[in-house]
Amino acid sequence: MVNERRDYEVNFLYYPEVFAAALSRVEPDTSVLGWLGQARALACWCELLRLDPLETCVEWSARGVNAGKGDRAMLASALRDLDDLDRLAAAGAFLRSSGVAADVAAGRIAVREPTEDELAARQAHLVALRERAAAAAAKLTEARIKATGRARMLLHRAKKPGNAALYWKAKERAAERLLPCPDDVKCSDWSTFLPVLGRVWWNESLLVPLYGVNESLRLECLSVEVICGRANPETAGTQGEKRGLKSAPREGLFYPFDLSALRSGLPIVLCEGFMSGLALSLLIGGKLPVVCAMSVGNFAATAQTLGKFVQDSPLFLVPDVGGMQLALDQGVPGAQVVDLSAVPGAEGVDGYDPFDLLARHGVEMGRKYLRGLFREARDASPLRY
Repeated sequence: MVNERRDYEVNFLYYPEVFAAALSRVEPDTSVLGWLGQARALACWCELLRLDPLETCVEWSARGVNAGKGDRAMLASALRDLDDLDRLAAAGAFLRSSGVAADVAAGRIAVREPTEDELAARQAHLVALRERAAAAAAKLTEARIKATGRARMLLHRAKKPGNAALYWKAKERAAERLLPCPDDVKCSDWSTFLPVLGRVWWNESLLVPLYGVNESLRLECLSVEVICGRANPETAGTQGEKRGLKSAPREGLFYPFDLSALRSGLPIVLCEGFMSGLALSLLIGGKLPVVCAMSVGNFAATAQTLGKFVQDSPLFLVPDVGGMQLALDQGVPGAQVVDLSAVPGAEGVDGYDPFDLLARHGVEMGRKYLRGLFREARDASPLRY
């Protein structure tokens, strides 16, 4: 039944009349992430009809409530790499969101029946698309396996502890205190080569392993985040700049603190960067698990990963200042979002994060502020823990 429905919809994707009707009905999502997701799906449909994806998406996006001058640049970036998308599945999702398919099936939207030659060409195109999707999926899987191997190699070759990294030392100076360094976080040495464009070295950089949850419900290192210490050549990066490995998996991966504190029903704190997680761990005193998603856009995927081994623990999301709306847009079920901008001195400071809270106010006062923020987030929710 599902396959019949899919084939039914696939035929509709080749009708320009159906495309025009769907485009007129679907409004750009009010959230940035939702809008860009729609645009990527729309771009896949444009490719099927041999239309210009970028121009079509720009024109369609101009109807949105959040339309702005920077839309073209954001769309160009989002549409640059669609290789990981199944064109038919993505275009079909946009079609279903419009509700047009039912009107076509009921005859409320007239379409021109294709000729035999057009049907044959369409069938050949579908076969080619499916073969292309299968080849792309196999290539992506192989690339991710190799990237995971490179990440583990980088961590294995790094013999110095993470607190020897230049970025770590800069953070200790900012906090005016020594910071506890986890054993699995490393510092790269002179021999560390980053597989990026050209011959580039990021020396004395911080290497943060990123974990996923395997089929045995155990943590497994699948990637690494590299935080620049000293770039060679100097123009190849600045201290604190972050990079993952090309083709390495990232969605849903995280770095955890204090997982030993995980208990049924107790909250889990989800933040962005590694240093934010370290700061929260110190401020909370290790009493709650803290998970670093590495970006606010990875909150939902990380929450889904955590859901593999814990289902009844509420989530508190702690985005950097400026990321509040993006955190809300993630739509993590039952999660409460902590607003750091309420901390004195943080309002309007884009990028203010939990480490800034620790560095500027210290552990005791920072803990006091954090408790108040968590209480406000909890009380703002219809749920009570």
